[in-house]
Amino acid sequence: MAEGEIQVFLGSNLKFLRLRKSWTQEMLSRFLGIKRSSYKDYELNSVKPSLGCLIKISEIFSVSIDDLIRVDLRLIFDQREAEQHKGSIIETQARTLVVSVDTDGEQNVDWLTPEVYDRYLQEFNRPAFIQELPKIQLPMLEEGTFRAFTLLDHEMSPDLPKGAIFLGKYVKKISDIENFQPYLILHQTYGLICRNILMIPETESMMLFSNFRPSSFNTVPYHEVKEIWAYQAVLRFDASRKAAQFGELLQLILQAKQDFPSL
Repeated sequence: MAEGEIQVFLGSNLKFLRLRKSWTQEMLSRFLGIKRSSYKDYELNSVKPSLGCLIKISEIFSVSIDDLIRVDLRLIFDQREAEQHKGSIIETQARTLVVSVDTDGEQNVDWLTPEVYDRYLQEFNRPAFIQELPKIQLPMLEEGTFRAFTLLDHEMSPDLPKGAIFLGKYVKKISDIENFQPYLILHQTYGLICRNILMIPETESMMLFSNFRPSSFNTVPYHEVKEIWAYQAVLRFDASRKAAQFGELLQLILQAKQDFPSL
């Protein structure tokens, strides 16, 4: 390979790696201990960096000197990220969501109970698993795909009561997510969690937080998220209110017996 061809890869690789970290030329030149004008010449392939400078660049980006010079790193990183994002929310535009239908061909609202959550993380896109889930029929739903999830505990959903049913609409694309809105997220490590989302597109990540504890949050990269379901409704069963209503009714009956002994 001729020297001119080597320099073309070096300059484009330096620019590519720098922009991946959202660094300016001034920032990187300071890390390297050189003037910005000198570094700019490296990216333009008009000046070849010293061996000592190449070693620093290699250490900063965790890339070998040979790869810096001889390999088009944009292609390598694109292949790595495609494999890393496989099965994640980023891939949903090319992925067909597994759903079930009733005997009339109408789409069911598949209902996940806590007993199957561990399996769901592994089998969320396996037709046989989705088919065996309980089904809910809900009228008046808008266009889209919906799924119901029983909220397991306080950590899964700090803002909603345990035992409530979260009705979610499937999010097809990252661009459909609205900041500061509640979503149910299937994460490769945390499993199913219900959180508000703040998107950070510059780093291909999202901040997950709750209204209950806004100062406590997790920032996760897109590729770790398998599915996202947008909040549509919560079905809750207030046992304490039922008990209160029953108590009120009992008091009325007892009072009526006092007023009308013949009852």
